[in-house]
Amino acid sequence: MEGFGENLKRIRESRGKSQGDIADLLNVRRATVSSWETDRTEPRIEHLIKLGEYFDLTIDDMVNGRIFHIETNQPREDTKEALKTYFNKFMEILNDGEEKPI
Repeated sequence: MEGFGENLKRIRESRGKSQGDIADLLNVRRATVSSWETDRTEPRIEHLIKLGEYFDLTIDDMVNGRIFHIETNQPREDTKEALKTYFNKFMEILNDGEEKPI
């Protein structure tokens, strides 16, 4: 699994933003953004929140990168499978214990 730094870099680059752009947004030095992207340091929570708002992503999306492939913006296969499992369980409950898989 990629770390936050790699995820941040991929997100930033996919949106056509430079480290300087992010630094200006957060009022930090470009070297600080570079430190985050190489996992030498971690951003403070207020920076994570602002990044999430700016990129329209949850903190979980940015930190874990589990929801979408950055390049294709498509759900990852493991996420699709987990959603199918949850949906099937939900449908089982609604159908009084009779499982009807999708």
